[in-house]
Amino acid sequence: MDSIDHAIQLHQSGRIPEARAACERLLAADPRRPEAMNLLGVIAHQGGRPADAIVRFREAVASDPGYLPARRNLAALLASRGDAAGAAAELRAVVAADPRDGDAWRRLGEIEARAGRLEAAARALEAAVQLQESPAALNNLGVVLKDLGRLGEAEGMLRRAVAAAPSSPDPLNNLGLVLPGLDKLLRVDLRVVALTIPPQEVITRDNVPARVNAVVLFRVVDPVQSVMAVENHAVATSQIAQTTLRSVVGR
Repeated sequence: MDSIDHAIQLHQSGRIPEARAACERLLAADPRRPEAMNLLGVIAHQGGRPADAIVRFREAVASDPGYLPARRNLAALLASRGDAAGAAAELRAVVAADPRDGDAWRRLGEIEARAGRLEAAARALEAAVQLQESPAALNNLGVVLKDLGRLGEAEGMLRRAVAAAPSSPDPLNNLGLVLPGLDKLLRVDLRVVALTIPPQEVITRDNVPARVNAVVLFRVVDPVQSVMAVENHAVATSQIAQTTLRSVVGR
């Protein structure tokens, strides 16, 4: 017996003609099946027929305006075809029905930013960051805040984006555009540094008090990250060394 779950399984296993036929039988039995219309839209899009896919997604939305998967798919397809207004309208409907959809908020913010509606973009991206602190949302919000002239907030967001995705070049590049002192030269010593650890009062496993000091040898291997990703890498290294020393001696 046909069911939407069976049609989805056929689609996921690559049996596309059978999945399409199952959806068509479901719609023949009940023309108001948004799940079947949505799956037919996905199949059409994957088959290189975006216009047919849009028709199917619109039919699913018309059949059940609250069926959000069809709205999300329709928004993505409209955005890819340059219909920013249509995509934004669908995403607004999605976040109105599901305010905790962080991805929809992020995509809406990106569309609003490209359209030059920076205040609306900032509101959408701020909602996205509150729900899901993804590097993309943080970076995009930082760029929008920069364009709005809110440089302090932009710097904070971009630093968080750098911390979340240290290997991504975009947050670092955008942060470089925001930081006010671009002509300030920062020298980072790449030699091995001998860092003296202050004496630590510890208690051993046998409950014997002891006073222990140590020396840590470290070397910066990524000067950009040593400046951008941590406030003071030498202090951070010292703090980690002290904590580790106390932990090891106390075992």
